[in-house]
Amino acid sequence: MHASVVPGFGDLAGLLAFVLRDPYLFISSSTVMTTGVVGLLGLLSLLSPRVARVRRLLVRSAATLTLVFVYFGIGSLALSAEILLRFHDAIPVETETQFVSGLGHLAVGAAGAFIAWRQATRGRPRWLLANAIALLYWTLQLLILDPPWLSFQGQAALMRTAAFASIAGLTLLTTVAARRAPRPAAAVDDRMPAAAI
Repeated sequence: MHASVVPGFGDLAGLLAFVLRDPYLFISSSTVMTTGVVGLLGLLSLLSPRVARVRRLLVRSAATLTLVFVYFGIGSLALSAEILLRFHDAIPVETETQFVSGLGHLAVGAAGAFIAWRQATRGRPRWLLANAIALLYWTLQLLILDPPWLSFQGQAALMRTAAFASIAGLTLLTTVAARRAPRPAAAVDDRMPAAAI
């Protein structure tokens, strides 16, 4: 790895200047949105023991958030590894920087997934439904925001196709798992006589 991969004071000042010049790009990126959600989730987790409504909200949404963060971390690492393998010979510093960024995204995703998973274990999470919602979230993210990191070195068509194919495959697996999942037993009506049951 090149020394420039480790940010110095000048790199951080340049990043701050970029954000101040064009905050819309910064705010609209999925990286910043996801990091913000992790921070908010951490704050709400601290409040949840004292505020019943926050606790209920977290327990209901935690399984979906867990999977959103897992997909964010794995997807970011996979994309940064693909970029490193494909383009390292031509642009080593940029690809190594992107790979380190992917590792950072994996760490953010893992932190969010851990916080959300701890909340999910306090209830009875419906993981298949949560997975379907998480996949819908990432589909909308790709359709509406069109994240610029997919377009690295002009590979937008390839990466968008790979991303949507991954989502479609995971959706199919979720559907198959949902169809195979045992159905809850029908509640027995207490008013019926035992002989009729």
